[in-house]
Amino acid sequence: MTGAAVFSNWLGIKKHIDKVNTSTQYTMDLSQCNVVDQTVMDNIIHLQNDFENAGGKLNVIGLDTLTPTSKSNH
Repeated sequence: MTGAAVFSNWLGIKKHIDKVNTSTQYTMDLSQCNVVDQTVMDNIIHLQNDFENAGGKLNVIGLDTLTPTSKSNH
């Protein structure tokens, strides 16, 4: 994924993730994103729970390259 992962493009992002079997291991690479907003972070956490409940795992990489602009715990 490149550019911004924000509320306005979340449905497009989710459309791709919905094609993945949640009982498998999947890696979401956000290293090419320059912005990831709170809505996307919240939705990623919900997806990680969905994967875990189905016996799979959603790994998120690339967040370490971003600089937080709020005091969120995500």
